[in-house]
Amino acid sequence: MYTACGLMLVSFIYIMFHNGEPIRSLLWSGPTVGIFPDFFEAVKDATRPNPYDERAIYPAFAYFLLYWVSKFIPYDCTNWPEISLTREGIATVVIFFLIITTCVCYLAGNFLKLHGGKALFLSICFICSPGYIYMAERGNVVILSVLFVMFFLYYYDSKNKILQELSLVSLACAVCMKLYPVFMGIELLLEKQYKKAMRCIFYGVIVFVLPFTFYEGVGEIPHLISNILYLSKETKVDERGFGYGYKIDISNFSRAIENYSGIHISFTMVMCIACICMAIVLFTLKENWKRIYVLTLFLTIIPSFSWIYNAQYFIIPLTFFFKDNKKMDIETMIYCIMFLLIMVSAPFGFVMETLPGACKISVSTVLIHLGMWGILMGLLGESVAVIIQRCVNAIRYK
Repeated sequence: MYTACGLMLVSFIYIMFHNGEPIRSLLWSGPTVGIFPDFFEAVKDATRPNPYDERAIYPAFAYFLLYWVSKFIPYDCTNWPEISLTREGIATVVIFFLIITTCVCYLAGNFLKLHGGKALFLSICFICSPGYIYMAERGNVVILSVLFVMFFLYYYDSKNKILQELSLVSLACAVCMKLYPVFMGIELLLEKQYKKAMRCIFYGVIVFVLPFTFYEGVGEIPHLISNILYLSKETKVDERGFGYGYKIDISNFSRAIENYSGIHISFTMVMCIACICMAIVLFTLKENWKRIYVLTLFLTIIPSFSWIYNAQYFIIPLTFFFKDNKKMDIETMIYCIMFLLIMVSAPFGFVMETLPGACKISVSTVLIHLGMWGILMGLLGESVAVIIQRCVNAIRYK
């Protein structure tokens, strides 16, 4: 954490000596309107009788929560670009994200039993990470999903029965906000906690279906799926000229490399290889942080609409990493460096600027990919070593 803060200090100095220009590489550079557009557009949809007529892409549970948040804004939220510029609108967003962020940092610090300066440094590292900065500028509610997933992983095996049950509800809420946290449910299956998995599914069905009654019924679920597929295709094909920047899914980055280098890449093969590698690690290594890291990787690189703000989820395996590794050896240090690449802001400009589209690929985006894949390759190497050792032992005792 101290190293991360030192690197952030270097970044801040670099920004100041370049008159703030490098900060552009951490923020959305495509066409947009208003302030905190993701938040206010979602609030607008939440206040409509049927948001799915307007290509809304969140499950009804997310809109149900945001509907009550909209009650703090004394304006008609359907005209969201103007509302986002009002003092009341900005104050509501700031308070909302401050509360959620404080909860995330508190849970992480409490899980690691950090106090004073160490807890503060962890919070600074998280808030200054490229994923968080991008999320804050967009006003995306993914931070709430991060909180739900974090609570689930910290407490699903708690001795406190109430916390256990709340953790299952928490995962259900995370899935019903962003859908892709469903990968985290694999943790229950890996731990052979099938009864908890069934209860979690039960809670998920209730949390997913019930809020649709406020938005013209469950008949809108196919409409929601259609909207998600439309947006996924639109951003993948890049019909709106977004460009390849600020996305960390594997298909987008592979396409960027193909477009830049001119070398044909089979995206299906790349995806299959990545999934096989992650599956090998998942079923070979037993340490908590390694398993949770792979599950986090599933929900960040597989969805084709995974923007850089999803890198915030990596604070969860990072806390498990710190909890599982009390001593600093060479292997631990290498993994620390990889996590630093994911979590530390690097506002030093863009790469592959000849690629089409408004949003260019930032240095931070590249470093996040290097960190993500670097850790996976290290874990895969450990898995191969474990498999070889098992084969040797099997032959020896045959």
